[in-house]
Amino acid sequence: MQVADRESIVKQEKLQKAAQKAEAAEMKKLQKEKQKWEKGKFALKSIVAEIDAKAVELGSVGGHLLTRFAEKGLTYRITSNPIERSIVWTMTVPEHISQISSNGMEIPYILLVYEAEEFCNLVINESLLDHVSGVRSRYPGYTICYLTSRLWHILIKGAIEFYSSVAVHSFVLFSSRI
Repeated sequence: MQVADRESIVKQEKLQKAAQKAEAAEMKKLQKEKQKWEKGKFALKSIVAEIDAKAVELGSVGGHLLTRFAEKGLTYRITSNPIERSIVWTMTVPEHISQISSNGMEIPYILLVYEAEEFCNLVINESLLDHVSGVRSRYPGYTICYLTSRLWHILIKGAIEFYSSVAVHSFVLFSSRI
C-alpha cells in the first residue's frame, strides 16, 4: 500500500511541476506580447492624447510636437489641462494582456513639457521632487514624464562656461607662481 501511495504522490508532484511550467511559459508569452503591444502600433491606436494649449504655444516645441503626433498617427485633442503644458493620455490594454498588467486595463501617463532653462531651474532649486509630488497628487497612478526642449544645448553651454572658468583660474594660479 505504501509503494502505491508513494507512486501516486510522485505522479501528482510531476503533474504539478508540469502545470507550473506550462503556466510560467504562458505568463512569459503574455509578458512578451504585452511588451510588443506597448511599443507597437496597436498601442498607438488606443491612445487619445489631451494636449494642454500652453504646451502647443511653446514656440520651440509646440509645432514640432503636433507634427510628430500626426506623423505617428496619434489621435489628440487640444484642451485646457489642470496642469499647464501637460499632455495626458491613457493606453487601453487588450483584455488578454491586461491579466498580467499591474495597472489593469488602462495605463495612464502624463508628460510635462518644459523649456530647458525652466527644467534646469527645477533641478538647481531642488524643487523637482516637490513638482513631481504635486503632479502625483493631482494624477495618482500616472507615469510622469518630462520633455525638455534644448536641454543638450544648455548642458553644453554650462560645461563650456565651467571649463572656461577653470582654465582661466588655472592660468591665473599658474602665472602667479612665476
